[in-house]
Amino acid sequence: DTYPPKTHPAPITDKSDIPPTPEIYSSLRFLSYPLPNDPDIKIQQGWYYTWLDKDGKRIEHKGIDFIKGTTDELETWKPFDVLAAADGWAWINPPSHIGNAVFIEHISNGQHIYTYYGHLEKMADMPPYLTSENKHPEGKPVKRGEKIGVAGASGAIDENGNPLIHLHFQVNIGDIPFDPYDLRRERDEYPDPNFTNGKTLGEHA
Repeated sequence: DTYPPKTHPAPITDKSDIPPTPEIYSSLRFLSYPLPNDPDIKIQQGWYYTWLDKDGKRIEHKGIDFIKGTTDELETWKPFDVLAAADGWAWINPPSHIGNAVFIEHISNGQHIYTYYGHLEKMADMPPYLTSENKHPEGKPVKRGEKIGVAGASGAIDENGNPLIHLHFQVNIGDIPFDPYDLRRERDEYPDPNFTNGKTLGEHA
């Protein structure tokens, strides 16, 4: 088996009755936020990290880190529910995961899109991506807005051993990482989850 998988179960055809969160999202958008509508949840890291490498170059994160608390003040970070961003089929702990993770496959207009939810404290009951016999079982059907876990610090501690409680959210179109905001920038250039800071989404968000 490969990652992302090359075989797919039949598409889910019944429409989810759970609206995207927050409600400001257009019903035409494929993904909704993977978290509750909570003003305390913020973006800690965007597509690029807020620090540079030893050569002074920006470092690609290729995902979005969400925290509940104050940015850069890890002692304030708290767990929060993690929700499926769209209907799909879910597994736990795919290859290359760090800490506990949920992996969901979605199909939209014939396109295979994958969402990854990393560093979870708790995960919902669903099959492992690979069994002990190295088999790839069928994923568990999940609905948009369904709770799939709780953000935590599994596989994420700082150099002093402090837990970094957050959600690493990643989107792949096929096997190519894609910024769901379509911005590819650092944290401060992203709209907050309730769109109160005046920042906007990219054209292909």
